[in-house]
Amino acid sequence: MTSKTQRKVSVSKIFQTIIHCSLISATSMSKRTRMAEIRFFVDLYAGFLLMGTANEQVVIQSVQIMRILEQLESQGLVNITKEGAQTYYSARSKCFYYLLSELINQNQRKPMEEVVFINYYVTTYRQFFVKQSEALPVAEKNAMLELIQPGRLVNQQIAIMDELIGRIEARIGDYGKIRAFLDKPETAKLSIEDRIKQLPLGPNIPQTYKKSLKDVLLDLPDSLRERELMVGFEQRVQYYYAPYLAAMKSERALLAGLLDKVKLED
Repeated sequence: MTSKTQRKVSVSKIFQTIIHCSLISATSMSKRTRMAEIRFFVDLYAGFLLMGTANEQVVIQSVQIMRILEQLESQGLVNITKEGAQTYYSARSKCFYYLLSELINQNQRKPMEEVVFINYYVTTYRQFFVKQSEALPVAEKNAMLELIQPGRLVNQQIAIMDELIGRIEARIGDYGKIRAFLDKPETAKLSIEDRIKQLPLGPNIPQTYKKSLKDVLLDLPDSLRERELMVGFEQRVQYYYAPYLAAMKSERALLAGLLDKVKLED
């Protein structure tokens, strides 16, 4: 379950999304296309998705585009042909199905800007994908049509976010039990060591890799373990988990708004 909510996203992964969508867009109106047309859409979509990535403009190099095109060619999904000095690229329904699957069928949390972009993109090109699905075998056709169902990606991301929100809320709840234990008058009479030994570490408190959290705390120098006990747990809730939860709920509300819009347009 943990892998579903990991935010394993890098700029290079977003590059792949941009290049895949650019190839679809560039070949959607003709049987073959040049790098110039693919490059146009790459720069256009990069302006959407990489807007807040760095202080300076992030540029996707043509060699990065070529690397993906050559990889797709090796899989039999793209044809690369040369006519004199000009190189042409073409893709067919099987390629569009593969690229669409790569965009949508990944059961992990995506950055909000990527979710909004892919939702916009699939909505914009839905009729194109429907037309392309007609050339596929029945099983792949049905799978492709399922991928472009209105709100599919948004629903998927809401489910992932609901799981994450639940885990954060459970963690905050367990931290609350620690705080309640530490605030008891009888706890104050215990030594720091005994307080650590009696800590009510619920299942949602992060544990260390090889030792229990209690053992790790007991191994710390006195000043460090006292600080962790007296303010560390509380500060993690106040300055990390509570704001993190608020951010997740805000993102979820945005996703729900997108889903409501999809339903109105369906």
